[in-house]
Amino acid sequence: MIYKEQFKIGLKDVWKNSEVSNIAILEYLEDVAAYHSDSVGVRCKYYR
Repeated sequence: MIYKEQFKIGLKDVWKNSEVSNIAILEYLEDVAAYHSDSVGVRCKYYR
């Protein structure tokens, strides 16, 4: 399955030279993992 999501990048997610921070990328990957687990029926507690 392919998931598509448009994320809005905030100021806290941008480093110098207009690069996205590693922390922001990890948060986006966590969101995609949660979408995937929901689609296959595996519920997980997601704390933020």
